[in-house]
Parts: sequence; structure tokens; C-alpha cells
Amino acid sequence: MDRKKVKIMTRMAAYEQTIGRDDLRISQYYKKDYASLHMWFSLIWLTIGYLLAVGLVFLSFSDQLFNHTQLSYYIRLGTGVVVIYVVLMLIYAYASRSHYKRKHTSARKRVKGYMRDVVRLEKMYESEEER
Repeated sequence: MDRKKVKIMTRMAAYEQTIGRDDLRISQYYKKDYASLHMWFSLIWLTIGYLLAVGLVFLSFSDQLFNHTQLSYYIRLGTGVVVIYVVLMLIYAYASRSHYKRKHTSARKRVKGYMRDVVRLEKMYESEEER
């Protein structure tokens, strides 16, 4: 066997066994679709976590919350909870979308290198068959 072939095949096998599976799966999506899909998943999990945290705080301070008799206190409290949620959603949406765009770009770059190795290997085999 040719040393160049062995190097290429070793590099390809190492890539396939490590991050290649994920990269190939990621690169099947368009960048916008991949980033949007994972952004929505992230926002759903943020919502679940926020609801659990608010519920836990509500249960922890329920005695103090029920001692207030003014409606304006509950309106301010509810407004604060909603405003914090909206701000968290905006920040988290922007951060997760940019993270998954970068992840897709780097996966795409690695897959292109892998495909370049596949083409090189094919050309080596074709030139070998012609002899």
C-alpha cells in the first residue's frame, strides 16, 4: 500500500470515529434551519427551567406573598416576572442562534476537508487502476 493512501485513510477513520458522525449529521441541514431549530429547543428548555425556578421561588416565599393585600403589589411582581422572562428569552435566543451558526460553520468546514480526502483517495485508486 502507498503511504499517502494509508495517511489519508487513517485521518478519515479517526475523523469518522470522533466528531465525524456529528459533523455529517449537522451538515445535512442548512445553516439557518439548524440554528433556528436548536434555538427553539433551547428556548423551550429555558421556558421550562424558568417556570420551575419561578415556581420554586413562589413556594419558598408563599407566606410572604400572601401577606400582601394590595393588588398593585401583585401586578408589579407579575410584571417583573414577565419582563425578566422576556429579557432572558431575547438574550438566550441571540446567544444560542449565534452559537449554533458557528457550530454549523465549523462542522461544514471539517466535512469539506473530509470530502476532499475522499476525492483524493478516489483519484489515487483510479490512477492505480489505469496502470
